[in-house]
Amino acid sequence: MKLRLADINDSDFLFKWSNDPQTRKASGNRQLIQREEHEEWLRSSLQDPDKQFFIAEEKGIPVGIVRVHHQQGIYELSWTVSPHARGRKIGKNIVVQIASRIRSPIKAVIHKDNIASIIIAKYAGMSLKFEEDGIMHWWREGLND
Repeated sequence: MKLRLADINDSDFLFKWSNDPQTRKASGNRQLIQREEHEEWLRSSLQDPDKQFFIAEEKGIPVGIVRVHHQQGIYELSWTVSPHARGRKIGKNIVVQIASRIRSPIKAVIHKDNIASIIIAKYAGMSLKFEEDGIMHWWREGLND
């Protein structure tokens, strides 16, 4: 599996993945995303120096994305696996690859009913820090060299 940085040309499949019913159910905002809103968000995010988007590909086919947002020394990770690639441990692999590159603390915010993402957070070395209103906050301390 190859990881590469996302660019604006990834907009079409990212838009489709974003509106996949399982993705919407696991997202903070569970409403369908409008195309214009998605385009504006992606364009803005790709220009933000504190955000990076890594696309995972198998044989040139996108299978997942990990979003990394750096704020105040902490890296927040979020991820989506393509609907056609779910159930193959792709999420675990790509999140662990990204998390292993980050020496600073990392966190993830996950709905309590999103079992797949909870497993991925544990696999990436995160522990449950707290839960509030059905939202779980996962955390991994910074790594020593």
